[in-house]
Amino acid sequence: MGWVRGDQTVDPSIYKEMDDLRKENQQLKDKLTEVSAKGALAFENIADLDDEIEIIGCGHEQGGEIFSPSIRWQAKTTWRDVFKGLSSKCVSVLSENEVNSIVAANAYSVSDRKDEGLTSNILEDEILHTIRAQFRVLGLFKVKANSYGLMIWSLTARGESEMLNSLVVRKGSSQPI
Repeated sequence: MGWVRGDQTVDPSIYKEMDDLRKENQQLKDKLTEVSAKGALAFENIADLDDEIEIIGCGHEQGGEIFSPSIRWQAKTTWRDVFKGLSSKCVSVLSENEVNSIVAANAYSVSDRKDEGLTSNILEDEILHTIRAQFRVLGLFKVKANSYGLMIWSLTARGESEMLNSLVVRKGSSQPI
Protein backbone atom coordinates (compact mmCIF):
# COMPACT_ATOMS: atom_id res chain seq x y z
CA MET A 1 0.00 0.00 0.00
CA GLY A 2 1.80 3.04 -1.20
CA TRP A 3 5.15 3.27 -2.83
CA VAL A 4 8.50 1.52 -2.46
CA ARG A 5 11.86 3.13 -2.97
CA GLY A 6 13.60 1.95 -6.12
CA ASP A 7 16.60 0.64 -4.19
CA GLN A 8 14.37 -1.55 -1.95
CA THR A 9 12.40 -3.49 -4.58
CA VAL A 10 12.64 -7.28 -4.76
CA ASP A 11 14.48 -8.78 -7.68
CA PRO A 12 11.85 -10.32 -10.07
CA SER A 13 13.94 -13.51 -10.23
CA ILE A 14 13.02 -14.12 -6.56
CA TYR A 15 9.32 -14.29 -7.54
CA LYS A 16 10.13 -16.78 -10.30
CA GLU A 17 12.19 -18.88 -7.92
CA MET A 18 9.37 -18.84 -5.34
CA ASP A 19 6.88 -19.91 -8.00
CA ASP A 20 9.18 -22.73 -9.15
CA LEU A 21 9.55 -23.93 -5.55
CA ARG A 22 5.77 -23.79 -5.07
CA LYS A 23 5.28 -25.91 -8.22
CA GLU A 24 7.94 -28.41 -7.14
CA ASN A 25 6.38 -28.62 -3.67
CA GLN A 26 2.97 -29.38 -5.21
CA GLN A 27 4.49 -32.04 -7.50
CA LEU A 28 6.15 -33.71 -4.51
CA LYS A 29 2.87 -33.64 -2.54
CA ASP A 30 1.04 -35.18 -5.50
CA LYS A 31 3.68 -37.89 -5.84
CA LEU A 32 3.53 -38.65 -2.10
CA THR A 33 -0.26 -38.93 -2.29
CA GLU A 34 0.04 -41.26 -5.28
CA VAL A 35 2.58 -43.48 -3.54
CA SER A 36 0.52 -43.51 -0.33
CA ALA A 37 -2.63 -44.39 -2.25
CA LYS A 38 -0.94 -47.46 -3.68
CA GLY A 39 -0.21 -48.62 -0.16
CA ALA A 40 3.13 -48.92 1.53
CA LEU A 41 3.16 -52.65 0.98
CA ALA A 42 3.22 -54.34 -2.38
CA PHE A 43 1.86 -57.86 -2.80
CA GLU A 44 1.49 -59.96 -5.90
CA ASN A 45 -1.92 -61.20 -7.02
CA ILE A 46 -3.80 -59.41 -4.25
CA ALA A 47 -7.57 -59.45 -4.63
CA ASP A 48 -9.04 -56.12 -5.66
CA LEU A 49 -12.39 -54.64 -4.73
CA ASP A 50 -14.30 -56.49 -7.45
CA ASP A 51 -13.11 -59.93 -6.37
CA GLU A 52 -15.43 -62.21 -4.44
CA ILE A 53 -15.02 -63.11 -0.78
CA GLU A 54 -16.77 -65.69 1.37
CA ILE A 55 -17.60 -64.42 4.82
CA ILE A 56 -18.34 -66.77 7.70
CA GLY A 57 -20.10 -65.62 10.82
CA CYS A 58 -22.52 -66.78 13.44
CA GLY A 59 -25.62 -65.56 15.21
CA HIS A 60 -28.35 -66.67 17.60
CA GLU A 61 -31.97 -67.56 17.04
CA GLN A 62 -34.26 -64.61 17.53
CA GLY A 63 -35.65 -64.65 21.06
CA GLY A 64 -33.09 -67.26 22.06
CA GLU A 65 -30.92 -67.06 25.12
CA ILE A 66 -27.71 -65.10 24.77
CA PHE A 67 -25.83 -68.24 25.80
CA SER A 68 -27.70 -70.46 23.36
CA PRO A 69 -25.51 -72.23 20.80
CA SER A 70 -24.57 -70.00 17.91
CA ILE A 71 -25.63 -70.85 14.37
CA ARG A 72 -23.00 -70.57 11.68
CA TRP A 73 -23.77 -68.84 8.34
CA GLN A 74 -21.87 -68.10 5.13
CA ALA A 75 -22.19 -65.27 2.63
CA LYS A 76 -20.64 -64.58 -0.74
CA THR A 77 -20.05 -60.95 -1.57
CA THR A 78 -17.31 -58.74 -3.03
CA TRP A 79 -14.62 -56.75 -1.31
CA ARG A 80 -16.26 -53.65 -2.82
CA ASP A 81 -19.60 -54.43 -1.15
CA VAL A 82 -17.88 -55.02 2.18
CA PHE A 83 -15.94 -51.76 1.79
CA LYS A 84 -18.98 -49.76 0.69
CA GLY A 85 -21.11 -50.98 3.61
CA LEU A 86 -18.34 -50.28 6.09
CA SER A 87 -16.85 -47.06 4.77
CA SER A 88 -20.19 -45.27 4.58
CA LYS A 89 -20.51 -45.74 8.37
CA CYS A 90 -16.99 -44.47 9.10
CA VAL A 91 -17.56 -40.76 9.64
CA SER A 92 -14.44 -40.42 11.76
CA VAL A 93 -13.34 -43.68 13.41
CA LEU A 94 -14.81 -47.10 14.20
CA SER A 95 -13.79 -49.58 16.87
CA GLU A 96 -13.03 -53.08 15.69
CA ASN A 97 -16.18 -54.29 17.47
CA GLU A 98 -18.23 -51.80 15.44
CA VAL A 99 -16.50 -52.97 12.25
CA ASN A 100 -17.33 -56.57 13.16
CA SER A 101 -21.01 -55.74 13.77
CA ILE A 102 -21.40 -53.67 10.58
CA VAL A 103 -19.72 -56.18 8.29
CA ALA A 104 -21.52 -59.13 9.94
CA ALA A 105 -24.93 -57.45 9.61
CA ASN A 106 -24.35 -56.62 5.94
CA ALA A 107 -22.98 -60.07 5.13
CA TYR A 108 -25.75 -61.86 7.06
CA SER A 109 -28.34 -60.02 4.94
CA VAL A 110 -27.06 -61.92 1.86
CA SER A 111 -26.11 -65.16 3.65
CA ASP A 112 -27.36 -68.68 3.21
CA ARG A 113 -29.43 -68.28 6.42
CA LYS A 114 -30.74 -64.74 5.90
CA ASP A 115 -34.35 -65.88 6.25
CA GLU A 116 -33.82 -67.41 9.70
CA GLY A 117 -33.80 -64.07 11.53
CA LEU A 118 -30.59 -64.64 13.46
CA THR A 119 -29.50 -61.88 15.82
CA SER A 120 -26.23 -60.78 17.43
CA ASN A 121 -24.31 -61.69 14.30
CA ILE A 122 -20.54 -61.56 14.42
CA LEU A 123 -17.71 -62.61 12.13
CA GLU A 124 -15.27 -65.38 12.84
CA ASP A 125 -12.03 -63.84 14.13
CA GLU A 126 -9.95 -65.07 11.19
CA ILE A 127 -12.38 -63.45 8.74
CA LEU A 128 -12.24 -60.12 10.57
CA HIS A 129 -8.42 -60.23 10.64
CA THR A 130 -8.33 -60.99 6.90
CA ILE A 131 -10.66 -58.06 6.15
CA ARG A 132 -8.47 -55.78 8.28
CA ALA A 133 -5.30 -56.88 6.50
CA GLN A 134 -6.87 -56.63 3.03
CA PHE A 135 -8.15 -53.09 3.52
CA ARG A 136 -4.85 -51.97 5.03
CA VAL A 137 -2.84 -53.39 2.14
CA LEU A 138 -5.24 -51.82 -0.36
CA GLY A 139 -4.59 -48.50 1.40
CA LEU A 140 -8.27 -47.96 2.27
CA PHE A 141 -8.18 -48.05 6.08
CA LYS A 142 -5.64 -47.28 8.79
CA VAL A 143 -5.92 -49.46 11.88
CA LYS A 144 -4.21 -48.53 15.14
CA ALA A 145 -4.53 -49.52 18.76
CA ASN A 146 -5.75 -46.75 21.05
CA SER A 147 -4.46 -46.17 24.60
CA TYR A 148 -6.76 -48.95 25.90
CA GLY A 149 -5.48 -51.47 23.35
CA LEU A 150 -8.68 -51.36 21.26
CA MET A 151 -8.22 -51.46 17.50
CA ILE A 152 -9.51 -48.27 15.87
CA TRP A 153 -10.25 -48.07 12.14
CA SER A 154 -10.21 -44.87 10.09
CA LEU A 155 -10.38 -44.18 6.37
CA THR A 156 -7.24 -43.15 4.54
CA ALA A 157 -7.39 -40.40 1.93
CA ARG A 158 -7.64 -43.12 -0.71
CA GLY A 159 -10.38 -44.86 1.27
CA GLU A 160 -12.38 -41.66 1.57
CA SER A 161 -12.00 -41.03 -2.15
CA GLU A 162 -13.11 -44.60 -2.95
CA MET A 163 -16.07 -44.27 -0.57
CA LEU A 164 -17.24 -40.99 -2.08
CA ASN A 165 -16.80 -42.38 -5.59
CA SER A 166 -19.05 -45.33 -4.71
CA LEU A 167 -21.74 -43.15 -3.12
CA VAL A 168 -21.94 -40.14 -5.44
CA VAL A 169 -24.90 -39.90 -7.82
CA ARG A 170 -23.84 -39.63 -11.44
CA LYS A 171 -25.46 -37.46 -14.11
CA GLY A 172 -28.31 -39.17 -15.93
CA SER A 173 -28.54 -41.80 -13.19
CA SER A 174 -31.98 -43.02 -12.26
CA GLN A 175 -30.50 -44.44 -9.06
CA PRO A 176 -32.87 -43.98 -6.07
CA ILE A 177 -31.45 -41.88 -3.27
